[in-house]
Amino acid sequence: MVKFLKIDGEQKRWIPTAEIFIANGYSWSNVVVVDAEILQAYSDGPNITTTIGAIPDGGLIRVIGDIDVYIVKYVGTKKFKRFILNPSVFTSYQHLKWGDVIEVEKSALDSFTTSEIVRAANDTRIYRLYPAGDIGEKRWIKTVAAFVKLGFDWDSIYEINETEKNSYTTGDDLE
Repeated sequence: MVKFLKIDGEQKRWIPTAEIFIANGYSWSNVVVVDAEILQAYSDGPNITTTIGAIPDGGLIRVIGDIDVYIVKYVGTKKFKRFILNPSVFTSYQHLKWGDVIEVEKSALDSFTTSEIVRAANDTRIYRLYPAGDIGEKRWIKTVAAFVKLGFDWDSIYEINETEKNSYTTGDDLE
């Protein structure tokens, strides 16, 4: 039986299947065969178990060891992620649970396109968010022409609640 692992610093992290190996962006050309004695020098780290297919629409992800959490969505073949500004915003969504956050390799996070385009529930205004740590700014995209001119994707718009909308200060309109 073939086993794959990744060495991270002083730890070895097992990759249980070829599908997970590929989904996390690893390359077969970088595989190196080593003796079992060499592996004994490394302690066991957490297994790499998350595949892109295992992340559901509306799923929560963060890079292993990082604190930033993203919510993902799929539109056809497009994959988007949106940064959740801070813990207060996270908990304002009663359906989100910290225990549901899936830790992924950076390559898995990077496979999603970042969206900073939102619309609050029951509001027709579309905003671009500019997060900066646990704070940020929102700017109203004033017209359809501005939206198109700025090269935004209609499919990337996320619907947010009032708590999140109000967590951002208001900046200049985008025209």
